[in-house]
Amino acid sequence: MIMSTLPPPPPGSGPTPMGGTFSNTARPTNVSNLLLATGRHRVAALFLDFGLSIVTLGIGWFIWSLVIWGQGQSPAKQILKIKVINQQTGRPASWGHTALYEFLFGFSIALAASALNLVTFGVIGTLGYFAFWITDFFWFYKDRECRTLRDRACKTLIINIA
Repeated sequence: MIMSTLPPPPPGSGPTPMGGTFSNTARPTNVSNLLLATGRHRVAALFLDFGLSIVTLGIGWFIWSLVIWGQGQSPAKQILKIKVINQQTGRPASWGHTALYEFLFGFSIALAASALNLVTFGVIGTLGYFAFWITDFFWFYKDRECRTLRDRACKTLIINIA
């Protein structure tokens, strides 16, 4: 057995699921050992939340969401065992923080796109809406810490708890 003479890496500088590395200054040490959710988990959660909202006519999804946002989850995140955590504390996001992340952020983007649609007859707002979400999605793959623009704006991380 060959033993390495190299010292172990410092805490919080390990590889990410996407191949990048975390710097010690990017996150507090109490969240450096958490397993980040993969892009597949996140896309699955997006589509599952959409499907659940359709099946429950939006009402069931919204009531379920109101109940579990305090755990840092949406209905799909609860099913897929991923969680929104506060980047600064390393604990599950509070009810208000999760509501901001899950609902208000998307709602404000949709509202801005709708306002643009009124002026441009449904063209610019719709293109802008899809361009924002596509950019947000692909930002995940560009970011060293596997975070989207929404994660950065809300100061959150999405972790796998399975």
